[in-house]
Amino acid sequence: MAKSTDLKLTKKKIKEVYETEKYELDDGSTITFYPLFPHTKIYELYEELQKLLSTKDKDIEMSEKLTFSILNFFTIKHFTHFKSQLKGTTFNEVLDEINALVDLRINDGESVFEFIINELFSQSEINKVYQYAAKHIAQFEYFEKIQDMVQEHVYKLDLKNGDLIESAFNKKKQIPMM
Repeated sequence: MAKSTDLKLTKKKIKEVYETEKYELDDGSTITFYPLFPHTKIYELYEELQKLLSTKDKDIEMSEKLTFSILNFFTIKHFTHFKSQLKGTTFNEVLDEINALVDLRINDGESVFEFIINELFSQSEINKVYQYAAKHIAQFEYFEKIQDMVQEHVYKLDLKNGDLIESAFNKKKQIPMM
């Protein structure tokens, strides 16, 4: 027989997920971060990502490298103390902030962006963000395909029934009035 979940134990585990740690850099400054990524924060990250992508110029091609840079940027933003400092809301503003994090050097000249992604965060936690994004992007693309198929089918029905509709209107015009 399966054991039911104890709510008090669950609350304790949830509290642990929201705990932060501090990493001290060579210069004595610290980076506060979440060693475990709470799912609600991943959801917030994705919501902000969607808003950002709606501000992107249609001319900008989303390469794989750019996609991962943006996902990594939002991972840094939502799972470190930098969130209060990273305020870009448009695509171009976020690109500027990504470049600033890449150019910011710490610990013997290492990029803070690369340090956080490659050293501070665990790959399993970063993979949670990637998997969530991949799942929801795939669902969005699937719904877009369905919508395209529906529009195509409606168009075909319009063409097929167009003659019937047109003839019905033409007959109405030809009926003599008494």
